[in-house]
Amino acid sequence: MTDYNSHIKELVENSGLKPLNPKDLREEFNNFKRTFTGELVPTRLLLDTNNKFKDGFKTTAMGDGEQSTAIEDLRLQINEKNKLLEEAQLKNATLTTELDKEKDRSNDLENQLLNALSSMGDDEKS
Repeated sequence: MTDYNSHIKELVENSGLKPLNPKDLREEFNNFKRTFTGELVPTRLLLDTNNKFKDGFKTTAMGDGEQSTAIEDLRLQINEKNKLLEEAQLKNATLTTELDKEKDRSNDLENQLLNALSSMGDDEKS
């Protein structure tokens, strides 16, 4: 066990990072990235989140309570970003639906206008 601890300590000193369940955090981060679609990926947001995860790994001076607090803060931030993304996607879907309805109305009005103009032409011919 002491060999393991010394090995971990050596890795931490060499990398400047302290492992805080990095597999779980990395998986959570990858899942967070996958929620975005191509056009909706705000690069700044991804970079910001990535930097926060990197900062979460750099807790060599933190105690266990501080580490778990930092991890919980990151999870809360991820949840907030997910909620914002869901709201943006919902608003986008709503606006797309409204746009489609307006296009249909515009086409209907255009057809009515064309019908009215053609019927005027028919009346003048009679």
